[in-house]
Amino acid sequence: PVRDKDGGVLMWVGSNTDIHDAREMREALRGQARLFDLAPVVVLDMAGHVVFWSQGAEALFGFSKTGAVDRLAHELLQSEFPEPLERIREALDRTGIWEGEVVHRAQDGSRLFVHSHRALQTDPHGGSQRVLEVSADITARKRVEEELRNSERRFRALIEHSTDSIAVIDQNNTITYLSPAVAAVEGYAPEELIGRNGAENTHPDDLPVVQKIVEELVANPGKPVPVLWRRRHKKGHWLWLEGVATNLLHDPAVAGIVTNYRDVTDRRRATEVQLRSQKMEALGTLAGGIAHDFNNILLAILGNTKLAMEDLPVDHPVQKGLYEIAKGSTRAADLVRRILTFTRQQEPERDVIELQPVIEEVNHLLRSSLPAMIELRTKFEAPLPPIAADPTQIHQLVLNLATNSAYAIGERPGVIEIVVKTMVPDAHMIATTPDLHEGRYVHLCISDDGSGMDPATRERIFDPFFTTKPVGSGTGLGLSIVHGILKSHGGAISVYSAVGKGTTFQLYFPALAPTGDAVQPPAKTLLRGADQRILYVDDEEPLNFLAERILPRLGYRVSTYTEPELALQAFRAHPNDFDAVVTDLSMPGMSGFEFARGVLAIRPDIPILMMSGYLRPTDQTAAAELNIRDLILKPNAFEDLGHALGRLFGKDGDA
Repeated sequence: PVRDKDGGVLMWVGSNTDIHDAREMREALRGQARLFDLAPVVVLDMAGHVVFWSQGAEALFGFSKTGAVDRLAHELLQSEFPEPLERIREALDRTGIWEGEVVHRAQDGSRLFVHSHRALQTDPHGGSQRVLEVSADITARKRVEEELRNSERRFRALIEHSTDSIAVIDQNNTITYLSPAVAAVEGYAPEELIGRNGAENTHPDDLPVVQKIVEELVANPGKPVPVLWRRRHKKGHWLWLEGVATNLLHDPAVAGIVTNYRDVTDRRRATEVQLRSQKMEALGTLAGGIAHDFNNILLAILGNTKLAMEDLPVDHPVQKGLYEIAKGSTRAADLVRRILTFTRQQEPERDVIELQPVIEEVNHLLRSSLPAMIELRTKFEAPLPPIAADPTQIHQLVLNLATNSAYAIGERPGVIEIVVKTMVPDAHMIATTPDLHEGRYVHLCISDDGSGMDPATRERIFDPFFTTKPVGSGTGLGLSIVHGILKSHGGAISVYSAVGKGTTFQLYFPALAPTGDAVQPPAKTLLRGADQRILYVDDEEPLNFLAERILPRLGYRVSTYTEPELALQAFRAHPNDFDAVVTDLSMPGMSGFEFARGVLAIRPDIPILMMSGYLRPTDQTAAAELNIRDLILKPNAFEDLGHALGRLFGKDGDA
């Protein structure tokens, strides 16, 4: 018999060979026991008390064997089970095994995640049942998993709370993901678009651009590519979208083209407004330059025509021709003034007028110019209150709208109707018509039965340079001028139109209190001079010639110069020989302001009057700083100059 060190019999052997085998088996059993002890193994009785606590359990949890044995394991380890202990016991009774993830507290208070494998066993000595628990430490893995979950939650939160929209399309251009921001931008819930083709709702004009972007993305995986395109909002209007797209089709986690984009519609509109403003500024500069030269020409024509009319007998046969020249020149001058007003180079002059005579004058011109198949109807409500307006601008406004109506009717019979009445807008009209307020208005309605406009055209009709006419048939300034005129008069305008239903323009002019009498512009009394000496400077020889003829007739002596340098020399030589100085604003070599400074440096008290074909706000400011007595606009400069000199010297006399 083979006994152990305590005298117990391990086995009976019959030979030396059996003894050798027994020793090997004993060593093997001892090795297994050591491994068993090194593993985190705990044996519990059926009440949950620790009856065995291995060295591995001591190393894992930190509690010594003496500190653990006989204690309730779940209290010792402050265990957090995925289900109640009763159910775990039921599972053990039913199947003999249970496994799951359990959270224990180590002796130092740290949380340990373990995979617990429990098995029900019967004690071979006492016959009682025990629970064998083997634990595997999975704390590191759980921490990695938690970090991954937190990372996913963090990035999902960033994406879902981003104000930028994020879209993913696959290789077939099918939308596979949309962030929640899409709903705020495009009006669609993400689920309404996921699964649909990414090109849907894209503006037809932008499809070629989008296709080129896709080709670039496919050719350059991982490279960010800027994108700018238009998509239709759920309500039907177009949005400008801008962002960056990246081809991540090669990344299995994404497997798509990712686009981050935002709504830049308002920014685009602001840019367009800025561009229009720059165009208008350029147009104003151009108009100002043209006005300077054109008004000089008109002044020469108009001035000489009036002098010829004065020199000839009233019944001379040439008078009628001269009258037509003067009339045409005046209308040309009005045209230049309207352009300058539109480009904000000059403020409009307003008088108290009645609208009906102005409309009737325009109608007379329209009837002779409209095609015979178009009928022009007019209706006036009586009486109409007066308005404060520039008659020339009203003339232009009605002519523009009626001409557009004729163009919309085309080569077929049609009707243009002009109705003028008094009205007081109600709350609904005020709420739906920009710039319309409470009060009394003279309402001008111009309607036609032409082709009408679609919504996209209606939205742009008041934009400068926008026109539906062919190249060479329209400048795109007509309706923008109309809108500008209404705004400058404190009025409002609205348009109603539909394709095939014609167009109606509603124009509202603030009404003035009626006077009861026909409105007549106040007469201006021209005061004659008393032989005062005028120094007149203009680089245009024809205007100097006019000054030499007209100013003496008004009672003044005049010395004219075409070169401001020579005029300044003459003034420096005899500064007290002149009572006033009249100078043009724009002259080569020396501007009117430079000339005025030179004159005032010699004689600060001498009055200076300045003439120009156009005046900018900066010119008016500079004139005020130099104490320029009067600013006179061409081409009616000599008539206005006579009034200005009369006011300056205060001499009464006959016109």
